[in-house]
Amino acid sequence: MKEFVKKYKLIIIGVVLVSAVLLFAFLCGGSVEEAKKAVSAQNALEVSDVSDNNQTNETYFNSEVSTDSTVSVTKSSDETGTKPLTDSTAPSIVATAQTTAPTQKPISYGKPESEIKTTEPAAKVHEPSSEPTKPAETKPFKAVKKRCTILISCATLLNNMDKLDEDDRELVPSDGWILKKKTVTIKNGDTVFDILKRVCKNNDIHMEYTITPVYNSAYIEGIGNIFEFSAGANSGWMYRVNGKFPNYGCSRYDVKSGDIIEWMYTCNLGYDIGGGNVSYKD
Repeated sequence: MKEFVKKYKLIIIGVVLVSAVLLFAFLCGGSVEEAKKAVSAQNALEVSDVSDNNQTNETYFNSEVSTDSTVSVTKSSDETGTKPLTDSTAPSIVATAQTTAPTQKPISYGKPESEIKTTEPAAKVHEPSSEPTKPAETKPFKAVKKRCTILISCATLLNNMDKLDEDDRELVPSDGWILKKKTVTIKNGDTVFDILKRVCKNNDIHMEYTITPVYNSAYIEGIGNIFEFSAGANSGWMYRVNGKFPNYGCSRYDVKSGDIIEWMYTCNLGYDIGGGNVSYKD
């Protein structure tokens, strides 16, 4: 009994208050309708108190309380001579509070499931290999080589064989070429004289020359055992570069890449090879 009173203390207090209000209203000459309004207002207050109590304590009324427990407000029949007054609203509210448990949404933390995004695993990082990496192979820089072309001809002697001694005739090639066109590499500072001397040495070709120290100039006397004056007083060796006869010594002409150097034997001071107006200067 004590537990029942303790559990429904608020309801019992409410019933007592309602009864007191009705009795006061009746004694003051109030009508039954005013009494009902007062009862309804009090019942609404009770429902609010019950709801607040349920949310705070998070407990529900169990089914041990019988739905037959009704609250009725009556006036004494002896005093009024009328039928007992019953408020049908109060028991229905009590029954609803006893049998209906409030629904409570489960507590969730963070974003709702619909907003939770799945993340892809991070890309795998390749760990450095324990083997030492080989440095990138770099090709050695190759400087572009400068080249020139050189040739040696005594073709003019083919038409002047009678001017040669019998021993020298055997030295003239049948086609007039002592050295056919040959491409060679140019070194820094090379002159026409340097190119001729190197080519003759590398190809076992005879060569004779004299150098005048005062002018630091070289003069070519013989190539392939064919000398100046071998075919007369106006014969000897001349050179031209890119089709032109320079008027200075071969040791003073610096060779450029792509130059074409021609050494030719003349029997008439250069007129028979296109260089008759050239007079060499040291």
